[in-house]
Amino acid sequence: MHAFNPCSRSWFRMTAVSKSRYVICCAVSLLFLVGCVVPNQAHRRGIVADESREPPPPSVDRVPLEFRDCQAIPGAPCVKDANGHREPQRFYLAYIEFDDMGELWSIGDLVHPKGTSQLDNALDVIARAKEKANSTGKPLDVVTFIHGWHNNATAYDENHKNLARFKTDLQELAINDPSNPVVVGVFIAWRGQFLSGDPFLTYWNRRDTAVRVGGPSMTEALFQLMFATKGVLSTPMPDDSRCEPRGLDPNAHFVAIGHSFGARVLEHAMGQPLLAMVLEQNYKLETCAKSWDEAHRGAPPLKPTFQWPADLIVFLNPANDAFETKSMIEAFKRSGLTTNRANDHDDPTPKFAGPLLVSMTSKGDWATRKGMPIAQGFSTLGITFRKYDDNRCSMGQLDLRYQTWFLRQSDGNIGQMHSHEVKSGDVGINECNDYPYLKLNVGGQPKCFRIKERDQTETNDKKLQDCYRGKLWNDTPFWVVGVDDKIIPNHTDIFQPGTIGLLRAIARLNSPPAQEPTMSAQTSAIVPQK
Repeated sequence: MHAFNPCSRSWFRMTAVSKSRYVICCAVSLLFLVGCVVPNQAHRRGIVADESREPPPPSVDRVPLEFRDCQAIPGAPCVKDANGHREPQRFYLAYIEFDDMGELWSIGDLVHPKGTSQLDNALDVIARAKEKANSTGKPLDVVTFIHGWHNNATAYDENHKNLARFKTDLQELAINDPSNPVVVGVFIAWRGQFLSGDPFLTYWNRRDTAVRVGGPSMTEALFQLMFATKGVLSTPMPDDSRCEPRGLDPNAHFVAIGHSFGARVLEHAMGQPLLAMVLEQNYKLETCAKSWDEAHRGAPPLKPTFQWPADLIVFLNPANDAFETKSMIEAFKRSGLTTNRANDHDDPTPKFAGPLLVSMTSKGDWATRKGMPIAQGFSTLGITFRKYDDNRCSMGQLDLRYQTWFLRQSDGNIGQMHSHEVKSGDVGINECNDYPYLKLNVGGQPKCFRIKERDQTETNDKKLQDCYRGKLWNDTPFWVVGVDDKIIPNHTDIFQPGTIGLLRAIARLNSPPAQEPTMSAQTSAIVPQK
């Protein structure tokens, strides 16, 4: 037995037989480890001679709803609905894959780039779906999903894991949404799994990989998809348009969702560019409105429309430290970009009706609540942290004293950062009709829930009550939401009918009243206030 214990005795004191057993044991362990390694490779590029020149097959058109049997339509793709029944696919689907260094697997022909990469294919799918939406008078919904740990774009994932559930949700959206949208799904994949079956050991490896994956190439892909869907905002002009920005398609909606480490990817890739775009538009609107007011003295001050470049950016059970979210919320607060609140009903100033970014964490997510702080604790070695200002409360900062807390925790597990909570409703199911109440399908039955604004006066901490004076610290368009575990049970089971219903309800806050409820949002008129 001692021969198999590397620490039992010195190598030089081992017999030849003991040494041979030790070497064999190490070799077998190494082979076992190598056999468990998930290859760093693409899974959706097809088998071609010159892999840089031929894109994957384009997604097929949706088949008519009356065809329920997939076998009756030769070559028609099938997908499972929410009840597990196979039926014809009623949405477009494209794939974009990234390697461990954050580069597109199908980088493409950089001299003649069109049509040579998975990104080009996805843009082509959106263009064809948009053309169909315009010709039929239907809205276009583009939903981009970035998976997290232990997932990729393999056939196994398509049958058993995130990709399978993503397709089920797209099918549900295409069939059951009252507006009957043309739906496009973009599944963005990376090597979320390094060792098959590993429960914890690769946490740090995949966490750091997620940062690389969320680099410039991912930023390029996401913003190309967003621009292809919605268009690009024009510069507001005071003369002919009264500072109203134009350029966005009112019938096209773009939603990006990242889960777990995928949320880390998404926040790294889109957070800073989106913040820059919002701050730039805020500056342009303020400058334009000032010029218009000076040219029209005596007239009421101009209140131009502020439009989001995307409809909704969602981080589901994000496995990302809270620093990025904290910094973005503080940037919004410094710029005076706030949302409508119930306790602001006496304030006539128009504000954002709903959010641009939403971070949702389930109350049942023990992985980020319990496991992540332990894992992140090992990352504090060698890093210098500072204490925050003693008068941080009077300066409008969070009351938390040390920076280490934000590195170890995700934003959803820091109560002071919360803007809303989703709880069981306090009215009957028949009265559960209008926001903030909503009916969600949980366990096959409709149940009533309430999207409730987080109120600091509800805390038992008298210091916090005095600090915020009954107001909410996070009143910005970056919502941090705690979700009842009846809707999202735990860290992994995010693809639930209730999840879709909750996202729709939040997205509708920015939609015109006459618009049918979809999983996307139109922006509303607001005035950024200082």
